[in-house]
Amino acid sequence: MGDSKVGEIYCESLSVESDGEFFNGVLSGLISRGKSGTLTSDLIEGDDIYLENTTAKMVRGKKIKVGPGCRIQRVEYNEKLEVHSSAEVKEKAEL
Repeated sequence: MGDSKVGEIYCESLSVESDGEFFNGVLSGLISRGKSGTLTSDLIEGDDIYLENTTAKMVRGKKIKVGPGCRIQRVEYNEKLEVHSSAEVKEKAEL
């Protein structure tokens, strides 16, 4: 429970939700946290990504949703990017 730090995450799909009990997708059951936890990562890469309460240097993928509580340095996407009004994304690049 609590905060989680991961250097790099490579996956097909990933959902990090503040009201969930675990990280879905490839990391399901490996990393758990409570409602007040955050995820910190240098790189998150996958096809379909949804993030909440996440701090990352780079997020790269096809379809990316950056939800509430996120602070992302750079997002690179192929198909679609959605950024919540309370999230912070410093750089955005469509590939």
